[in-house]
Amino acid sequence: MKNVSSFFLAIAIVGLVVSCYNDNLSELDPSSGVSGGSCDTTGLITYADHIAPLLKTNCGTSNSCHGSKNTSGYNLSTYSGVRATVASGKLISSITVSSLINTKTDSIFVRMKNTGFAFKNALMENHFNENYMESTKYPIDTFRGKINETVNYSKEDAYSVTASGMLLIHGLQKAETIKGILTIKGGVIHLQSEFFVHAADFKIEVPKLVFEKIAEEIKVTMAADYKLKK
Repeated sequence: MKNVSSFFLAIAIVGLVVSCYNDNLSELDPSSGVSGGSCDTTGLITYADHIAPLLKTNCGTSNSCHGSKNTSGYNLSTYSGVRATVASGKLISSITVSSLINTKTDSIFVRMKNTGFAFKNALMENHFNENYMESTKYPIDTFRGKINETVNYSKEDAYSVTASGMLLIHGLQKAETIKGILTIKGGVIHLQSEFFVHAADFKIEVPKLVFEKIAEEIKVTMAADYKLKK
């Protein structure tokens, strides 16, 4: 079993659009020693079986959001519509936060888009993106690690876990171990986590004029639901 998040759904769609290349290694490089053969489609992700159902569940392809009579300008209810949106780059750029857990390897990946975070105060949002995070230069933050404890993903229960890996913020990487609670119920994995980020560790400079108003330790709270794919 493994989880497919919205971010990796977009990657899968790109792969689907590219599809299977017609040539093979024996034709492209006769000196490779590889004999002829056809394109291997074993386990291929298809639009009808995998992509369309996920888009229908999460992206409103049967209503005015992204259906055939949409008001957004992006029709995700057909293969050609999805292909055009992927080619334009609008699909992957619209995803703010996404995550994946591979239950076979216990690896976890989290991707955050800085400009996707909304603030009640517009000036605060501008300062966050332009002065502190430099979101134009460093648009994406990530955590890539592995869950240390043994988790039985087929059994409904709550597990106290830690994940060790590399946290990338502001263009700098730092080894981190993050604590969390994994709750498995009804085919859904819910992850609740809370940790602190030290601004100085990632060279996030805070002007002295507002230093007293900005915490040196930034509290990060994460709540995510993962759907199991068998």
